[in-house]
Amino acid sequence: MDRQIEWHLFLNQLEYELTDSTLEGLYEDSLVVEKMQKDGKIKKVSYERYQSLIRRRVGGEGHQPMLTKIRRLVLKPDGQQIRLEATFLNNERYVAFLTMPKEKVLSDQQEAINDK
Repeated sequence: MDRQIEWHLFLNQLEYELTDSTLEGLYEDSLVVEKMQKDGKIKKVSYERYQSLIRRRVGGEGHQPMLTKIRRLVLKPDGQQIRLEATFLNNERYVAFLTMPKEKVLSDQQEAINDK
């Protein structure tokens, strides 16, 4: 039961984070978005696997555990959504779909730099 509550709290936080964010990267066990902070600055916010938990970091700093006792987390695009599948150490498994944030649009100059 504890895992189920933790899972739903995690989904609520992540859904809030994805709102008004720009997708920087989506990987199998992590994602990075850019989000406008209250002070008007844009910060990178990441959700990533660290040992047996999923942590949230802002600007590459911090360590805010969001999901604990995790065996595996798989994130992947599914149309206009992100499919999340979590397996906990006790073998409980949960699947959810969240709306995909808009993707970062690179300028032609940025694309030329990235292509090199």
